[in-house]
Amino acid sequence: MAYTPLPFEGLGWQAGGHPLELKKLVAGAGPVVLLAFEPGFEDPNVCVRGHVLYVVEGTLRLELDAGAVDVAAGEGCVLDPGTRHRAKNVGPGRVVSFVVSFDQPLG
Repeated sequence: MAYTPLPFEGLGWQAGGHPLELKKLVAGAGPVVLLAFEPGFEDPNVCVRGHVLYVVEGTLRLELDAGAVDVAAGEGCVLDPGTRHRAKNVGPGRVVSFVVSFDQPLG
C-alpha cells in the first residue's frame, strides 16, 4: 500500500475556472483538490462528473435536477457520475471543500 501525503497547507491558492473560484492542486494526486468559492460564486455550467465532496468551511449549495441541497461544514456527499449539478455559494463567507472527482461509478 502506498502512502502519499497531501500537503495542502504549503500550497497557494490558484485561480479556478470562475472569477470567484480558487483551487489548491497537489501534483501527482490526480483528481484530488481543495476548492474555495467566494461569496456570490455561482457556477454557470452544469457538471456531470462524479464527486466525493466534504465541506471544510461554510455551506455549499448544490443545485440538482431534483432540487437544491445545502452541504454545511462537517458534512459530505457523493455525486454519482451522470448526476447533473451546479455549485453555488449563497452564504456571506468563503466555502472551502475537499473534492475527489471520478468518471466511473465507485465500487
